[in-house]
Amino acid sequence: MDLAAGVDLAAYCVIQESLTNTLKHAGDARATVVVRYTETAVELELGDDGHGASGTNGSSGAGRGLVGMRERVFLYGGSLHSGDRPGGGYLVTARLPVTEPLR
Repeated sequence: MDLAAGVDLAAYCVIQESLTNTLKHAGDARATVVVRYTETAVELELGDDGHGASGTNGSSGAGRGLVGMRERVFLYGGSLHSGDRPGGGYLVTARLPVTEPLR
């Protein structure tokens, strides 16, 4: 499916930042990436089986990765949710409209 250039870049950046966060914060973990296309949106689900936000690995967590992802997704009319997964790990979900909003 062809996405508007900005939406395509936003989806790529969410995946890239989520995987970077897994490497930095999850410890010895496995990550999964699911990309779904519907008629109206691209849906992303990125999870890991690591420490979760409440775990610790010596990193301060003072970066702006999640804030930046939320801002980028919001710019294109989408939504982003993130947090600890039940049973351990961390999950980021995002939904971006297929077309860029008219602003």
